[in-house]
Amino acid sequence: MFKIEKLAKKAGVNILLLGGSTWEEMIVLNGYFGRENKNREKDIKTLEAILQSKYETVYVRDDRDKVKILIPTATFEEIIN
Repeated sequence: MFKIEKLAKKAGVNILLLGGSTWEEMIVLNGYFGRENKNREKDIKTLEAILQSKYETVYVRDDRDKVKILIPTATFEEIIN
């Protein structure tokens, strides 16, 4: 998860990933934007674009006060290895 946080920071998006779970063939990571992040919609689009440019099939979704990052299991295994 540190690699994802580091990529986000390079793109100017401060995010803290706190955990995750599996859902069908996806890994779902849960996180929060930093307080200085004022435009959630823009930050979600930026984060999704930077993650897709590096890992291809990655989705970022708003979940009320949290952010969910959905990554195919095979891609997640590549990230952590």
